[in-house]
Amino acid sequence: MAIVERLYANEKCRDLCRRYCRDLSLIAVGRVHIEVRAMTLRSFGAIMQKRCKRMAIILICCVATLAGCTVYEPVPAPAPSTFERSWSAALGAAQDEGVRITSEDRVDGVIRGFRADQEVTINIRTQADGNVRVEMSSRGPKGSDPGLTARLSRAYDRRMGR
Repeated sequence: MAIVERLYANEKCRDLCRRYCRDLSLIAVGRVHIEVRAMTLRSFGAIMQKRCKRMAIILICCVATLAGCTVYEPVPAPAPSTFERSWSAALGAAQDEGVRITSEDRVDGVIRGFRADQEVTINIRTQADGNVRVEMSSRGPKGSDPGLTARLSRAYDRRMGR
């Protein structure tokens, strides 16, 4: 288990071999064998331990780097209530059709406005079952704009995604 050396040449050759050929297990110059060096099991184990330690350190660094790359799931924002969504859609629909809003009463659920000479009223109510009821009406002189309420309803449905 120790280093085995056999010398078949002079000291000068042995020194040259040690200087330039340290890791070779058998060195031959022509027919003359100069030196045979056998690694011990202990020195082999020490080299392997160093390599294993290096690999373990590299592996730990890689794992630690990956552990630092945490992706957090986004927190879902609460969806607006059906009343709020209906209110916004009704208000936007009135503005889309050119209604000038004169009053908004969110507590009572009433939006009032005018378009030309027609008065527009939109009522939004939450029913007992949780559904929201939207009523649209328009009043004005005969023949002024008979399709305004239908256009408001279509604009509301578009904004609600229907």
